Amino acid sequence: MPEIKHQSMHASSSEAVTNNVRVEVESQFAPDHSQPFQQHWFFHYTVTITNEGDEAVQLLSRHWWVTDAAGQTDEYKGPGVVGEQPVLKPGEAFEYTSGTSIATPVGTMRGSYQMVAEDGERVTIVEFENEESLQAWSRHAEHVEAKQKGRSSFYAEYRVLTCQVIRERAFPKVSP
Repeated sequence: MPEIKHQSMHASSSEAVTNNVRVEVESQFAPDHSQPFQQHWFFHYTVTITNEGDEAVQLLSRHWWVTDAAGQTDEYKGPGVVGEQPVLKPGEAFEYTSGTSIATPVGTMRGSYQMVAEDGERVTIVEFENEESLQAWSRHAEHVEAKQKGRSSFYAEYRVLTCQVIRERAFPKVSP
């Protein structure tokens, strides 16, 4: 079997802060868990969530979309991350590593975390690829229904903050 040359396998990272919660993500191609000849490319990602606020917050759930270069998207959602719903006191961080596979050597991962503060304030941290993606989500039937239910049944008030990514960087893997 021919040897696979890892041409442009990249590590990448991104970082965003919403309501004093910093989320940093680093991803890395995992050749030992991949089978490129079978269109199976595996990536590890490490997420660090840091509470930079003045009160404790708890991670309740996550919702991720993983899209390969061919446009195939897989959706993952559920309570917590890696079986945990960590509570982060001011200044504390929680880090976890997980992985995902796609059928192409490159892809994207977008998603959100829902957090709740000590005082009951709920915060959802969402990253959209661009303004068009945000607008499409705001018109999605499931989102419109949830928003209407939230306004009528759950929230006395709410606010939406639109933030820019503070830093995103990518760099090529350097072969030894």
